[in-house]
Amino acid sequence: MDTNTTITVGVTIFVAILGSVAAYLNSLRIAARKDQLDHVDRQLRKLYGPLFALNHVSNIAWRAFRQKYRPGAESYWRTAPGPTPEEEEAWRLWMATVFMPLILRMEEVILKHSDLIEEQDMPQCFIDLISHISAYKAVLQKWSNGDYSEHVSVLRFPGAALTAYLEPQYRALKLRQTQLRGEPSGRQRVPKPERAPAAPHAASPAPPPGQPAAAAAADEGRD
Repeated sequence: MDTNTTITVGVTIFVAILGSVAAYLNSLRIAARKDQLDHVDRQLRKLYGPLFALNHVSNIAWRAFRQKYRPGAESYWRTAPGPTPEEEEAWRLWMATVFMPLILRMEEVILKHSDLIEEQDMPQCFIDLISHISAYKAVLQKWSNGDYSEHVSVLRFPGAALTAYLEPQYRALKLRQTQLRGEPSGRQRVPKPERAPAAPHAASPAPPPGQPAAAAAADEGRD
């Protein structure tokens, strides 16, 4: 075999090896990207998506409740004069049938899918929410026994902290999902709204579209 033939064969083998290595590295990159996308999809589908939706619905329901009952009071229970018997009954009804089912569902989502939390540690707002719910269960048990001496949890609802955590996390994950899918970043990205100052009380009008619910519904601990 002459020198030119040897060089040609060598180059051909080198190119083939290089192509195989490039294809292997590319397959690793595609697999890693798919694993990342699968993880983000699970985070959105099982944890952050449901929590974002449940928290948003809870805030809307809270605003509706406060616009109907004691709209001029800064706090439902701590502002004097206190609630009338009819307002106390309305509180128990809404808490038992609207708010507790929503936050119990949030508790279930967190406990069931805590492995999908973005951070290494449990967010403090999640710990505060679960603690609030645990304490409220005792209050609802009293109500079921006809004892209405207590109406609120000894631990306040972390509304502002929950919204401040969930909104940017949800939007960041949606953006990451879009990028991993290779879609134009402008197509599905939900713009992060500027946070407005907290409303003076929970009876303020509903915020305009895109404004965080925390501005109108989560500024007090729902008591």
